[in-house]
Amino acid sequence: MCLGKTATLKIPNLSEIRWLAGQMTVAEVAARLRLATLERISRSWRPKTPAELPCRRVFTALADRFELRRVFAAADLIKPCLAEASLTMNGEFTLFGGFRYKAPDGMPDWHAAFPDGQRWSGGYSFDISPQPGDSRDIRFTWELSRHGDLAALSRAAYLSGDERYSERLAKLLSGWIDANPLLRGPNWMSALEAGVRAVTWAFIDDTGVLDAETTGRLRRALFEHGCYIERFLSMGLNPSNHIIGEAAGLFVCGLKFRETDQGRRWRGRAARILTDEMTRQTFDSGASREQSTAYHRFVAGLFGLCMAVGGRGEFSESFANRLQAMYGFLSHLSRPDGTFAHLGDSDEAVALRLAQCAPNDLRSDIAFGEALFAEAQSPAAASAPEAMWLLGPTGRRREHRVVWPPGQAGAPSPMCAGACAGTQASAFFPGAGLSVIKSADAAMQMEFDAGPQGYTPVSSHGHADALSVTLWKGAPRLIDAGTYRYNAARSWRDAFRGTHFHNTVMVDSAAQAKPASAFRWLSLADARPVGHFFSEEIDWSAGELPPTTARPWSHRRDVLRIGRDVCVIIDTVGQKGAHTAEAHFHFGDARLSPGRRGVEASYGDGGKMTLFSLNRAAEFDTVEHSMLADGAWQSASYGIKTPSSAVSATALFTDGIVLPWVLSFDTSGVWRMGAATHGAVAAEIRSQSQRYLFLVTPKGYVAHTGSLRFIGRWALVRLADGALEKAWAADAWVIEYAGKKLVNTIEPRDFTCIDGR
Repeated sequence: MCLGKTATLKIPNLSEIRWLAGQMTVAEVAARLRLATLERISRSWRPKTPAELPCRRVFTALADRFELRRVFAAADLIKPCLAEASLTMNGEFTLFGGFRYKAPDGMPDWHAAFPDGQRWSGGYSFDISPQPGDSRDIRFTWELSRHGDLAALSRAAYLSGDERYSERLAKLLSGWIDANPLLRGPNWMSALEAGVRAVTWAFIDDTGVLDAETTGRLRRALFEHGCYIERFLSMGLNPSNHIIGEAAGLFVCGLKFRETDQGRRWRGRAARILTDEMTRQTFDSGASREQSTAYHRFVAGLFGLCMAVGGRGEFSESFANRLQAMYGFLSHLSRPDGTFAHLGDSDEAVALRLAQCAPNDLRSDIAFGEALFAEAQSPAAASAPEAMWLLGPTGRRREHRVVWPPGQAGAPSPMCAGACAGTQASAFFPGAGLSVIKSADAAMQMEFDAGPQGYTPVSSHGHADALSVTLWKGAPRLIDAGTYRYNAARSWRDAFRGTHFHNTVMVDSAAQAKPASAFRWLSLADARPVGHFFSEEIDWSAGELPPTTARPWSHRRDVLRIGRDVCVIIDTVGQKGAHTAEAHFHFGDARLSPGRRGVEASYGDGGKMTLFSLNRAAEFDTVEHSMLADGAWQSASYGIKTPSSAVSATALFTDGIVLPWVLSFDTSGVWRMGAATHGAVAAEIRSQSQRYLFLVTPKGYVAHTGSLRFIGRWALVRLADGALEKAWAADAWVIEYAGKKLVNTIEPRDFTCIDGR
């Protein structure tokens, strides 16, 4: 695979065409025809703006300027805000949290095409058609026009009273309105973009820092945004974050113009859409059906913002309960440093940029969730910029927060007190199939994905990463490679969302799922959970990827955390005939040192981790920071890619194979041992002064190691002075130690935990 060349166009065969056609219901076909018709007939469409355009404040927390300034000053948050705005004052704009755009003469070209410096047409918006593999990426242009940098100017002007920020803001807004008449140019191609921009514009207007003339122009243009969003809503299409962003923008416009007939209609319709999509696009566990952790953050922010500005009366208690579960998901996903694993697609989208922070830092999001729901606010919530901008000074937040009387039926439980610190226990999220596995002291965290590929049948933002694992200990150790770009050469798009770029298994170099286009798939890799068990000492989670016509192999993965220093991954792969299994592990910026038993990864912060293979058949191939490497790239932020390090471990097999791996942060704590039965492998593991025997065997075989006799899938026993204290096993028929039978059954249990004393 050559990733530097544009992929050639592949014509789908008849079966693939049938699959693609089956992804669209009659209702979606009708919805697409409706939108296509509107796009064709709207060249001369212009909404009627009332001669008198009464406006109301949406962000009510901004009403008390003196008190909000005082609170920001007390929290020492004014200087960071001014520093963020100073970049835009100097003509520098921040896109996606990591990409910097220096505008010529300080004024951006709102039609600029990144990253090659060309321009998009200023003609009718729906005539503009970005092509797959085009070197221009429309997402950069849209991100610039989401106006996060302009929101920073308005915040700086509000807090400082310095008119230089207001004048610069007015000049930039007027320039955008002049350059982007309704339905002209690239920034009117998407109702989602209009929705996100409308939220930002309403906030800017509510800060009250603009002169009267610019304020009038902004409000008329904002009213046009509401009309445009309502006309081009993506209702009826395969659900995604788009309709949520559009509805959020329409809801904010409805609140802004709620004294007009249009505003009242927008407000009611948007609230209904948001309520429906909350149930439709999230699981009861709070996880998003898109199977993208970054887009989960985005839509949680949109829902939370609408609840904050709309208040309790706009949404039901069931809506609030589900929203709290969404923030609970984020708090579990958060690592101790506030970062999270980017599973699935990510373009660093935020509902409203209210502070400058790392694009993968969840602490402000979680603090806002605590401020919105918690009875007692944590110190982090009390000083979170997002919470203060949206909910007001600490002493006045109770009137905005969603608070139920204690014990009321349906009231959500308080968010965990350790949410912001990332200290919550391990958790499994049904529906999403995601296990977040944490050591008792929160020093180590793993994410294990045993769920669907995305929001089926399209899975537009899902990756072919079934049964993948990511690992953090002080910093990322096993990484998800990221997204890079949506509109780069298709080979790059397919690589970053393909199986090869994730910590999982392939057979005969075949990916788990087959892409059809940048946001559609010809086949899917929908894994399913098998079971899980969480405790302070041991965590276990398992999932399987069943065979299909398009992917004839099966894959089961068992993931074990042992203490704070050791993880065990057991891959069981099955397919008739002779084949090659390939397990991929991505180590990010680590330096790799291949050894006799595996590979040692050395990280820039001094951390070390060793990957051991307990199956001697596995052969390691390492790729380290090579610009020419196919499978060793990472994207820490949208639009940016850098060389990475990866390991590909291959093993030949006939009919099936078991591949156990040990990831250890204590390289002296793992020894491979002999096992009596052919095909079984055993190891002695030491972790936190505890001694364990680990045994894995092809299911149904009898295995011996020392005094342990076992029939099942795998067993782990803790020993003290030669005696068995405790045992854990999967699919066990028999566990016998020193002649004592601990398990003896004709119906193996999925998971067994036994006190052997």
